[in-house]
Amino acid sequence: MLLGVVMTLLFALHGWTFLAWRTPGGFGATRSGLALLAAGLVAAIPAVGVLVGVLVGAMPYLLGRSAPPATLNVLSVMVLPFAPIILGAQIWVWRTFHPGKDAFRFPSFF
Repeated sequence: MLLGVVMTLLFALHGWTFLAWRTPGGFGATRSGLALLAAGLVAAIPAVGVLVGVLVGAMPYLLGRSAPPATLNVLSVMVLPFAPIILGAQIWVWRTFHPGKDAFRFPSFF
């Protein structure tokens, strides 16, 4: 319960910092890119802790019960050709819809 509250507060801090960075002065605050990076790293601390715990504690269990190598080879052959297409589509969407330097900046993915 306490971890959930802490994670919520950390993500709220990161979101507020992102909003202040994306719309400087628009909501009463201005943040630099360094402050955004710091808030993102602080918000990632619980996730890193869980990841380290999983890697240390559950790795033998996961390795013993993962898919056979033949299955993983087939999946990699199926996934790898589509990864550049998905990445290219993401770059295209970002470059097409991001605001210019003089455009009104609003809190949005685009």
